[in-house]
Order: sequence, then C-alpha cells, then structure tokens
Amino acid sequence: MFLYRAAQWIAGIAAVPVLPLLLALNARNLRKSVKHRLGFIPTLSENRGEPRIWFHAASVGEISAVAPLIHCVRREWPAACILMTTFTDAGLEMARGLRVEADAFGYFPLELPGCAPRAVRRFRPHLCVVAETEIWPDFLHSAAVSGARLILVNGRISSKSLKKYRLILSVFRRAVGRFNILSMRYQSDAQKMESLGINSQRLVVTGNLKHEHLMSRVNPAMAQEYCKRLGLEPGREVLVAGSTWEGEEKIVLNAYRRLKELRHGLSLILAPRHVQRSGKVQEMLREEGMGVVRLSSLNGGEKPDPESVVLVDTIGDLFGLYGIATLVFCGGSLVRVGGQNIFEPAAWGRVVFHGSHMDNFLEEQEALEKVGASFTVQNEDEIVRVALDLLYDPARREKLGNDAAQAVKKSAGAKQKNLALIRALLEGSDPGKFIESRTCEA
Repeated sequence: MFLYRAAQWIAGIAAVPVLPLLLALNARNLRKSVKHRLGFIPTLSENRGEPRIWFHAASVGEISAVAPLIHCVRREWPAACILMTTFTDAGLEMARGLRVEADAFGYFPLELPGCAPRAVRRFRPHLCVVAETEIWPDFLHSAAVSGARLILVNGRISSKSLKKYRLILSVFRRAVGRFNILSMRYQSDAQKMESLGINSQRLVVTGNLKHEHLMSRVNPAMAQEYCKRLGLEPGREVLVAGSTWEGEEKIVLNAYRRLKELRHGLSLILAPRHVQRSGKVQEMLREEGMGVVRLSSLNGGEKPDPESVVLVDTIGDLFGLYGIATLVFCGGSLVRVGGQNIFEPAAWGRVVFHGSHMDNFLEEQEALEKVGASFTVQNEDEIVRVALDLLYDPARREKLGNDAAQAVKKSAGAKQKNLALIRALLEGSDPGKFIESRTCEA
C-alpha cells in the first residue's frame, strides 16, 4: 500500500499521467471500479438533507472500526447525507454486510490530477471523516479548499510507517496539515505524529474504535450456528488460527499435529489474512497429507469430516468462529507484519497466543498480558507448550478468558469521544470540549 500511495503522491505533485503504473500496482482492485476512482462517485439527490458527510475507510478492518461511529452519526443527524468509500471490493462487501447506514457506497478516487477534485465537487461534503492512515494529499487539499472540515479518526502510525513517512516528510506534513483534528488511538500514535512535526494542539487521544463494537457482537447463538455448520459436537476442542500470513500456516499445522497426538479430539480452523491465498494454503495442506474443507462449501447440510482442517475462504466469518474456539492463535505476529487484533477473540472470553511481532497492537497486548490472558510464542515448540498448559487446565483457561473479556470492556469509549469531535466540527464549536459533550445511545 505504501508503494501505491507514494506513486499516487508523485503523480499528484508532478501532474504526470502514471495510470499504467498504478494499474500495474493495484490492477485487481481497480478494474471493477474505474469510474468511481476517476472521481465519478455516486451522486445523491438534493433532498437527502444535510449535513453531507463523507466517511472513508481503506478496507475491511477500517470499515468495521467506523461502522459504529456512522451508526451514532445517523442517530444524531437522521437527515444527514452520508457517503461511504473504500479502496477494496472486500471493504465494500464488509460495509454492506455490516449494514453501514450510508446513503451511498463507492470507491475512493485515485490520487491523480483531477480525480479527487471531481469527486469532491460531485458530493460537496461539509465534513470528511477519514479512518486510520488514509492520508491522500490531493483529496485532502480539494476537500479543505471546498470548505469541508476534516477529521482523522482512529489515527495510527506504526514504527515501520514512521520511517517511511520521514522519507516524504514535507509532503506528509502538508497533507496532514489539512486536518482540523487528528483523533489518535493511543498516546504512542500521537507522539509519533508530533515527532513528524505535527502541531500537538490538533492531536487528541480517544482510544481505538475497533474495540467499540466487539462486545456487542458477541452472540452465543451465532457461535452455536457455526458449530452446527461445521458439524462439531458439543465439547469438541477447536484451535482457531486467525489472520495468518505466509510462513505461519506451516508452523501452526506442525504444532497442531503434535497436539493431536495427545488431544485426539482437537480440530483446526485456519483463516488466512487474505482470502485470495486460500488456494495456496489448501494446496500446502494437501501436500502435507491433511484433509481440507473450505468454509464456503459448508451450509449446515452434509457434515464434514471433523478430522479435516476447515479453511476459511470467506470474508466476515472469523469473528464468529472465535466464538467456538478453545484456543486461539492470532497471526501476522510470527512474521514481521505487526500482528492482528487480539481483542477480537478476547471479547469472546478466549485466551490468545501470538508471536512477538505485535507492533500494531502493543496496547492490546499489554492489556491482556496484564491479566495473564495473552501469551507470546516464538515457534512451534512454544505453541505446543502453551496450548497444552491451557488444554489441561480448563478452569484456569476459563478464568483467564473472563479476564480477557473484561479487559476489552474497559477499553470502550472511543466512539462517544469521536462523535463529540464530529459534533464540534459540524457545529463550529471548540473540539477541545468534546469530553464534556453528550454520548450516543447505541
């Protein structure tokens, strides 16, 4: 994504046609949505009302973070005209699956001359709400010049991104300078912004929006439906390996085989972080002599062999599958990716183990480690050791799981704080007083 972003920024600065380069960098996501990406976003009739609010979130994770905030905005401004844009097909599918309360959905315009200004003219936003690290200079400039106010919500900067932004510091500062408010997840994110020269008076720490909806999504009935769909009998032990990256599946599989020697009733559910890798992962499993069944082929009819590995090749199912887990491994952590959201299984009351590369979720890791519900593992041997300790001590596992869920509950509050900031920007009042303002009733 950084290479794609850098190419678009260069295009905007130099005002040169580099569409062939961008198509090569991100052809799969562009081919279905060229019209929107060239700035011809969906138009909405005048009678949709005001204010006109543009929400943008890159893909699946960011969409799930802003969905509860959009719900609050809709409750407070029922006549508002809301546009939701994303970059990916998966993001658009997630937005519709979560029933995000927008009036229109579309793909975000390319950072090429003319595309962002055209999109802004078509929608005429009063406020643009941008999630996480979606910092696009031409769009931000066009929106600000049009008179729209801008807020970054759930802002974050990883250590890896920090180094990259330093390479294009002047462009980064000019782009970020367009935001009226930068609402950051944690103090560490705000400090990184300050280290890049961003004015601290526009930085606010509000917590992580991705945590807001987790507890409300926990539904035992949903977990029972997944058990039925997978043909799992009551009491079946299940290891769920969620959001795994290349290089991790083989480690998890080897650990699972060793665990099966002592816990014969253990099943494995494997969910690659990117569903387009499902074919490659399936091939690897079969080469290793494992039976494989794809989740997309299960509809609650014919029951699969419980000894087969369930391969998750769908979007939006992983959170519910955590609800049937006995053990959870969160991927992106044995490889240098930065981890995945360990609060998702924790919300279900599940103890989590993960690798040491958790740069993107350090606060979540700290919160769970504080109550003993998070375990760092370095390799196959440590996965086996931690898993067996938990399997042989169900009472301890249950207590730690309850503590994990409580840690997630304590992290709530970001939604109300960000809603107050949005209210202040729309009303023209002082955003600094956001803590004193009303809260949204879900």
